Amino acid sequence: MSKTHGRRVVRLSRVDAQRLERGEIEYAEQALHISDAGPVLSRKSAIEPPKPVNLSPHERELINNIPPHFGKI
Repeated sequence: MSKTHGRRVVRLSRVDAQRLERGEIEYAEQALHISDAGPVLSRKSAIEPPKPVNLSPHERELINNIPPHFGKI
């Protein structure tokens, strides 16, 4: 068995072969990375939505005191 490592064989799709011919991609391996996901971005902090205006003080108290297991209303 030979332990030499050459270039890996890449078979291009018809579309990627046309991109290579037109010069949109420089080499065949680029076609593998065109649709790679971008960098993972950190999640922005959640902005608290505005409170409804037409609630009575009792209703506001009830909404503010919801136990966490009920989730968002």
